[in-house]
Amino acid sequence: MQKEKRRKNTIFSLEDGDSIIKEQNQLLEHATWYYKTLFGPSIDPIMEMDSACWEDNEKISDADNAKLTSPFSEEEVKRTIFDMEKNTAPGHGSARR
Repeated sequence: MQKEKRRKNTIFSLEDGDSIIKEQNQLLEHATWYYKTLFGPSIDPIMEMDSACWEDNEKISDADNAKLTSPFSEEEVKRTIFDMEKNTAPGHGSARR
């Protein structure tokens, strides 16, 4: 049963344009690149907000802004991944508290 479940949850190949990726190290490299591109910082932001949209008392402090826009640390990513419920999509299943 465990072997069947592991096989079911294994990615054997990915399509990238006209090519098919099958080697494990290339699969990992491609998936890493894909998600870094998807969730990473944008080189050229598409839009900017007008700072005059909010009153001064409605804005966050420069210190809070710096914290919110700082890059994720490796430790934060590890902690988040290891705290996720196994075999469920984020936001589904029972959350650990």
